[in-house]
Amino acid sequence: MKARYFPSSSILNAGLGNNPSYVWRSILAAKDLICSGSVLKVGNGEDISIWNDPWIPVYGSTRVQTSVVQGLEDAKVSNLFKTGLNEWDYDLLRDIFNQEDVERIVKIPVAHTNQGADKWIWSFSCSNGGASF
Repeated sequence: MKARYFPSSSILNAGLGNNPSYVWRSILAAKDLICSGSVLKVGNGEDISIWNDPWIPVYGSTRVQTSVVQGLEDAKVSNLFKTGLNEWDYDLLRDIFNQEDVERIVKIPVAHTNQGADKWIWSFSCSNGGASF
């Protein structure tokens, strides 16, 4: 399916295409539901856009609410770590984000060792409706 419907992008950016199969139409019909309940789990933070990706696994908005800071439009979550460490740079967070976003971001666990690549996860569990870390 990848070769036919989204050869040079991810399934999350794929469109209907020409003469789509019933199966492909069904997959795309479920895509919005899947995307609305998915977030990026922070690993090394190198692939997550601070401003454009859903990466805050908290009920409500999974994106930052602070307005985009000029000059940081392309910044990645990894830019929010202390240099050379896998921990949040609290001073930097307070300089960039509003208080609500800072409180939500610092709740995201960041391992002290390299967690590897960022990955998509389902953000809600059936038992409590909250983040499923």
